[in-house]
Amino acid sequence: MPDNKTDAPILVTVDVSSIRYDIAGLVREQVKDHVDDHLRKVVAAEVEQIAIATVRDKIKAAAEETFAQGWAKTDEYGRPTGQTRTVRDMILEHLNARDRYSSNGSWLEKTLTELMRETIQKVVQPEIEAAKKAFKEMLDVSIRDKLATALREAMGLK
Repeated sequence: MPDNKTDAPILVTVDVSSIRYDIAGLVREQVKDHVDDHLRKVVAAEVEQIAIATVRDKIKAAAEETFAQGWAKTDEYGRPTGQTRTVRDMILEHLNARDRYSSNGSWLEKTLTELMRETIQKVVQPEIEAAKKAFKEMLDVSIRDKLATALREAMGLK
């Protein structure tokens, strides 16, 4: 038996029905929070995808319209300075532009010349090498025959 009042047993009464209600409420809140968070993320991702697709479609439509109709050349202040230009016009202008620091002509001429040179070298160079080899072989045979004939004549052999 305890001789001190601090060692006395404590009696606790627990109402199980209220604990069940509190646990059920906590679980309900946790599930609701989890579902709300998941739903918020899913909706945000879908909204972002829809926004991206909408913006992409609008930019594509505007770009196609601009490319089809062209646009005016402007000065440094954005004021139109000339007639409307299309993408085709700009590409042709670039291809035919001359480099003021080079005597190679336009970019298109330079590129085509280099391409033709490379193609000709790929196609013609093997033919030139084969002709050189055949000529060398013919020359070797001819010199060998003439040298042999000259030696026979010099030695008096027939």
